[in-house]
Amino acid sequence: MAPLFDPHQAKCLDRTPHARVTGRAFQCLRKLSFQYAPLVTQSRAVPEDAVFARPSVTEVMATLVRHGPMSRLAVAERAGLTSPSVTKAVRLLMDAGYLADVAAEVRGEPEPTRMGRPTHVLTLRPERELFAGVNITGEAVIGTVVDLGGTTRAHRRVQCRSHDPHDVFAVVRTLMAAMSRSLGRRSRRLHTICVALSGDVDRARGTSRYSPFLDWHEVDVAGPVERLTGIRTILDNDVHALTVAEFWSGAGLGAESLALVTVGSGVGCGLMLDGKIVRGAFDVAGELGHVILEADGPDCRCGRRGCVEAYAAEHAISRRVSAGLKRETTFDEAVALATAGRQEARAAFVEAGTALGRGIATLANITGPQRIVVSPTREAAFDLMAGSLRRSYAACAYGAASRARLVIRPTGEDDWSRGAAVAAIEARFSQP
Repeated sequence: MAPLFDPHQAKCLDRTPHARVTGRAFQCLRKLSFQYAPLVTQSRAVPEDAVFARPSVTEVMATLVRHGPMSRLAVAERAGLTSPSVTKAVRLLMDAGYLADVAAEVRGEPEPTRMGRPTHVLTLRPERELFAGVNITGEAVIGTVVDLGGTTRAHRRVQCRSHDPHDVFAVVRTLMAAMSRSLGRRSRRLHTICVALSGDVDRARGTSRYSPFLDWHEVDVAGPVERLTGIRTILDNDVHALTVAEFWSGAGLGAESLALVTVGSGVGCGLMLDGKIVRGAFDVAGELGHVILEADGPDCRCGRRGCVEAYAAEHAISRRVSAGLKRETTFDEAVALATAGRQEARAAFVEAGTALGRGIATLANITGPQRIVVSPTREAAFDLMAGSLRRSYAACAYGAASRARLVIRPTGEDDWSRGAAVAAIEARFSQP
């Protein structure tokens, strides 16, 4: 589909509502369409390059993106391909400028001193394509551009207090324009934007079914962003995107399977099994925060009672401390009180860790991941519940499930947008 605008004539070329844009979202898009031209003048959907018509080509790229430089033989073994298939795929990728074949040093010896055929490894040409991740929170829009090697090439943060889709999409375009300017001519290599949101997303349709922090219900996200930027856009759950990034290039590197549990304003979970993100039939796999521990437990924001999140999320801890002190208490104050040894506050964090440990043990018992990464947004606060979490996990994990390596890796604000960018790479080179 052609862009909505001819940037040279600055007028709308298509005022017909898109099939995915209805109601208020379409009205928002109409307002935006007369104010902004797309960042680049390309078709709405990026056509599949001829070079990636072969599944073996995609598999070779995915292997090198995740595992780094290696020989052709190593690529064949890791990707499960025949040597002739790898040879053909590599030739296509080198001709297209994605790969280079360079001499490797073995055991630290300079190439000329060795006998026999020289050893060569395949390496990526990282700037052949660029990928953008955009994380939309309740307070800001954060963007990161990475190359094929995962190196950050641009980063921006734009404040956005409004939750109206019209305002948010305008900020996304402003942010992308700023990053494109910083990239200069390299911005032409931007292949995909991945927008990451909290809550329930329909990845296939690019729609936010429900985002609690934005109060969005059935809002088309990928369509408007793609129209305004002219760059292929996909939508993903923010925790799923972060999980992919951790598996490909973070704390999950080297693991065959990974569970990522995020702890902060909510409790999220992503799961990688056999090298693929587990989304479930309806993109809701991994809702650890809404596993019910006690049917008559505290109220959860989802409308039910006794969920993991109703014990372990920041607002739940504040609520427990407020009840103990019989006065309103912020989360920051709860952390300070617990650190100072106030019993009512410490008890709330112990309870939160116990609930979280039980939830993670349930996850391990069912899925058996090799590695479990717990990512708190506030490290100091998490330290107050870490002990009870580990004790609860050890007590509730069944048999060999308890052998999963438990890793604590704090998550910063920038990790979410970078995670979305890496998820865009994964979407580019993963087999359906």
